[in-house]
Amino acid sequence: MKNKPNFVEIAKEDKMSSKQILSFKGGSQTVVLPINSVLWRFVSKQNDKKFGAYWLDTMTMQSIMRTLQANHDYSESFKKDNIRNSLALLVDWSELNWRIKITLRKEVIAYVGNTELQKQFKVVPNAFPFGGDDKIEKVTETRLGGHVQYVVPRFEGLPDSNECANVELMVHV
Repeated sequence: MKNKPNFVEIAKEDKMSSKQILSFKGGSQTVVLPINSVLWRFVSKQNDKKFGAYWLDTMTMQSIMRTLQANHDYSESFKKDNIRNSLALLVDWSELNWRIKITLRKEVIAYVGNTELQKQFKVVPNAFPFGGDDKIEKVTETRLGGHVQYVVPRFEGLPDSNECANVELMVHV
C-alpha cells in the first residue's frame, strides 16, 4: 500500500465527556487544529478562567456579531439573549459578560459540529386534573442553538498562561 493513512491515537485529555458529546446536534467530527488557529468563547466574569472546553471559530463569531449589528439593538440584554439562542447557552451556564479570543501555539485535537438544542427543566407540582399528586418537569428555558462549536477537552481547566494558546483579546460583550 503506497499511501498509508495517518492514524492518530486520541490521548485521555483529548477525549470528550458524555456531556460534551451530547452538546452536538447529529454528532461531531474530530479535527486537528493547526498552530495559529483562532478560537473564541464567552465567560461570565473578567477574572474567570479564560480556558474551557467550548469554543467558536472566527466565522461563527463574525456571524453572531453581524446579526447583532444588523438589528441595531445594542442593549446588553438583546446581545446576550441572541448569543444564548445562537449557541444554545442556558442562563445558568454563563452570564456572557466577556468575549475572549485565543491563538493556538500548538496543534490540538478538537471536535466540531452544530450545537444541540438545550432545555432547562424545573420540578413542579402537577396542576393537571389528571395525573395524580406526582410532580412533573416543566421546561423553563429553551435555547435553539445550531451554530458551529468546537469542543477542545484538553482546554478544560487549563490555566490562563499555558503552552497551548495565547489569549489575544478579552472585551466586554
